[in-house]
Amino acid sequence: MIDVFAYLKARKKAQDTEKELPFALMHLRTRLALGEQFEEALAATAATAKGALGREFAEIGKEISLKGASAEEAFLHSMDRVDSLQYRRACSHLAGLYEQGFSGKELRSLDALHREIVSVQRAKLKEFSGKMAVFSLLFVTFSTVLPALFLALILVGSMFLELDVSPSSAFLLVIVLFPAIDIAMLLFIREKTPAFARP
Repeated sequence: MIDVFAYLKARKKAQDTEKELPFALMHLRTRLALGEQFEEALAATAATAKGALGREFAEIGKEISLKGASAEEAFLHSMDRVDSLQYRRACSHLAGLYEQGFSGKELRSLDALHREIVSVQRAKLKEFSGKMAVFSLLFVTFSTVLPALFLALILVGSMFLELDVSPSSAFLLVIVLFPAIDIAMLLFIREKTPAFARP
């Protein structure tokens, strides 16, 4: 059970990090292009980034500035804390840029990484949009069609088929069971929604 909670926590952290990553990379790139030192640009980006990514960038900056770690070491430590391929690629790229300097060519490579991450997110969103049509159809079926058919079956069955369903049982099925199914479907759809597309 503890392993399940740890997995879910790590997964949520990775999803939250990936959600903010494209915006943070562009913010960092803009500040570096304006001539700011890497540590200053990283601290400013950490302050504007939300959630897990902001905390990770702040910890990286702290390790470099206060603990005397190299950029490569600080980014490696952060990569160990976040189980995300996109984030690890970004960290590797930023560590390399820190060692090489931030000339125009290196900053253009950061632009390319940003575009690649956005492209991956767009592909995931397009895939989800295709699935959403099926999810919507299923939700309408379970939320409106099946309850109406159930009530019709009870009405007809009690009149012509001697179907023995007590009013309290019918009430519980309509008020409890079907709404529970609807809630479960909504939670399922939310789970399938890419993290970066959630509000």
